[in-house]
Amino acid sequence: MIDYGRQRSNVCPAALEADGESVWVREGIIQVEEEGFSGYEFSMVRYDKNAYITLLSQRNSALEAELTDTQLAVCELYEEVLGNG
Repeated sequence: MIDYGRQRSNVCPAALEADGESVWVREGIIQVEEEGFSGYEFSMVRYDKNAYITLLSQRNSALEAELTDTQLAVCELYEEVLGNG
């Protein structure tokens, strides 16, 4: 991973772009109008494609765990409501 920090461009960049070896992630894209510059500013990170796949896998695992916790909480609430009804 290489974090390029805040960048500027005259054209609006794609939030996610992949080439043969890398995945470029651009976040916080805002339009900037200043004297001497009209364009976009954003944070940019480059991931090796395998590192990005690993990152996505980790995020999915975390989301699945969070969803499971939420489902269990809903089941407990449902059982409580039925038990008290």
